[in-house]
Amino acid sequence: MLLDLKNEKYCSITDMFSKTLEFLCDFSLTSVEKSCPMYWFDNCITGPIIATKADPHRYHCCWNGPVWPFAVSLALDGIGHSTASDTNASNVFSKIFSAYTELHFVDGDRTTPCIFEHYRPTDGMSFSPFADYFHSEWLNLLLKHWAGIHVCEGDVEFTPITTEEFTVKNVMLRGKIYNFSQKNENGKLIREITTNT
Repeated sequence: MLLDLKNEKYCSITDMFSKTLEFLCDFSLTSVEKSCPMYWFDNCITGPIIATKADPHRYHCCWNGPVWPFAVSLALDGIGHSTASDTNASNVFSKIFSAYTELHFVDGDRTTPCIFEHYRPTDGMSFSPFADYFHSEWLNLLLKHWAGIHVCEGDVEFTPITTEEFTVKNVMLRGKIYNFSQKNENGKLIREITTNT
């Protein structure tokens, strides 16, 4: 379903992400709604089971609240696909993608990107000892949705979500090398695609 959000019947999911705080957190999206009785921000199970908030069951791989980069990637990909039919989806994508991007830099250090397996949604701290976990689709999301570079029915398309100026060079698509640029000239976005010969 998330990969086919071009269909309008699925677009209410972007409304949910933008109008409620059920999944949104400062570090993108939680793995379960915060109103769920099983929700817990820490890496343990709590809720209406034997475990409680006072005596939680520690577990190394909890999906009852922590932020999981790969799950966030899947949600962002679906939201990115919905931007063609949902005017609110671009804003939702940008907000979540910006927070998701921040997870890739330990303590805000922009010199070395690094992603961990999962994070605490309250402060963005990683639970995992596994650095460079490679369960991030960040580059794919950046190129396909943020920069809007993709192939559709054999044609190279350039439909960025962002309104920022940028240039992406040397992108191999369909056997050719393309360059993409978006500039703001007097308040009007100018997009250009060129090929290297």
